[in-house]
Amino acid sequence: VFVDSPVPTSFFWNAGALAIPVALSFVAFALTFWLLPNRRVHLRHIWPGALLAALGFEGLKVGFAAYVEHFASFDVIYGSLGSVIVLLFWVYVVASLVIFCGEVAAEVPHVIRGEPRHGHAAAEDEQNDWRESVLAVLRGLVFAGDEVPAEPHRHDDRTSG
Repeated sequence: VFVDSPVPTSFFWNAGALAIPVALSFVAFALTFWLLPNRRVHLRHIWPGALLAALGFEGLKVGFAAYVEHFASFDVIYGSLGSVIVLLFWVYVVASLVIFCGEVAAEVPHVIRGEPRHGHAAAEDEQNDWRESVLAVLRGLVFAGDEVPAEPHRHDDRTSG
């Protein structure tokens, strides 16, 4: 019944096993990012966030399954509640991914139009360079700011009473 082909059929099964879940996840996230906002959203603006969410979700599935299988021993520590804790952690990780990718999808139209980032109005002489922004964030995580720490509030007994 099957025709001999130079490409083994297991390649097609493996490719389908990877492509079909990614495609279904992409459709699910695209519908989520399209239908849930309370404003009109175009598909051309949400597909980057949906694609990032689909790829991230599939990567999280594989990574989380490997972690639970090989490294985690929740049942030893938490007993019968271990599976509940694992489930709650999985929900937390996926929710964080969905919120991050939803933010990416929400910012795409502003980036396409060349608008400044929300919450950060660039000065006229300041370049709106993303590399400088990333370096500023990293610098802020490592080094202390140039601000002088505030003096602690001291209670003076002479002024009260």
